[in-house]
Amino acid sequence: MSLKTFKPEISLDAIDNDYSKIIDIGKALSVENRIKIISALTDGAKTVAELSNVLALPISNVIFHLNVLEKANIVKVFPSGKGYKASLLTFNISINLKDVETKQEAERQISSEEFDVPVGAFAELHDINYGFNLKNKNGETLALENEYDPKKYDAQLVFSGSGSITYPLPKVKDGLCEICISLEICSEAPFYAIDHPSEIFFLINGVKVASYISPGDLGGRKGNLNPPSYPDNLTQFGQLKSVVINKKGVFFDGIFLSEKLKIDDLNLKTDSTNTLRIGNLPESKYTGGFNIFGKEFGDYSQGIKVIYKY
Repeated sequence: MSLKTFKPEISLDAIDNDYSKIIDIGKALSVENRIKIISALTDGAKTVAELSNVLALPISNVIFHLNVLEKANIVKVFPSGKGYKASLLTFNISINLKDVETKQEAERQISSEEFDVPVGAFAELHDINYGFNLKNKNGETLALENEYDPKKYDAQLVFSGSGSITYPLPKVKDGLCEICISLEICSEAPFYAIDHPSEIFFLINGVKVASYISPGDLGGRKGNLNPPSYPDNLTQFGQLKSVVINKKGVFFDGIFLSEKLKIDDLNLKTDSTNTLRIGNLPESKYTGGFNIFGKEFGDYSQGIKVIYKY
């Protein structure tokens, strides 16, 4: 079993009439128990034993199904303590059955850039009334003089009980056709609270792209990446969420949301800074705050991952 990198979207082309990867995906999704495993992992990584309990299957059967899903690059399986844990590798799979003559031709059709924005690299805070804080990779609180204090770049967990936070996006080039943003996030409550909903909005250049309702401030077990010294009674991990906007519309966690808003509506500029704003707005149904996890905290080794496609 191997450790692989999260990719919010898998795009498969039939390169040189090679359908092997598409066949692997088909096999992986052809069994109900494997679909149940994928569903169980949508709210965070789980141990093999936990999946065994959820599915009421022997551990040996769960391992067999995980091997099939990992071969198809849908999940990753990694050592954890004396056993293994599994987490999702992707939320969106697209398959192109039209034969592509060569790999080089396929690469000419689309190119991409990938960035990992540190969670401490924020530019502005909005309506933060209480509870704003930052933790470093050791779980220690970072005391900032102001929001420009360079110590913020050491943050691996950024959280607030209210309001929202803005990040500058990496510079874009001409011809941008898609943006994908993925991050690990949850609500914020004192200590942690599984039942503490928060409607969290995602805005690009001030345009509301999507929102989702986080079920709570997640804890009860150690986050995969959290330091041993970090207290067990605090927030431990979040949910990995993915927002995609392209020329077709908006997708959230691979699910098509709307064709009313498309990438051209975001007013993206190549000669100025574009912004991503995350958090509660006055119209949020639940104002339960937010936790945003860095690449050395929570369950997933990434900050705010941004992928541009051209």
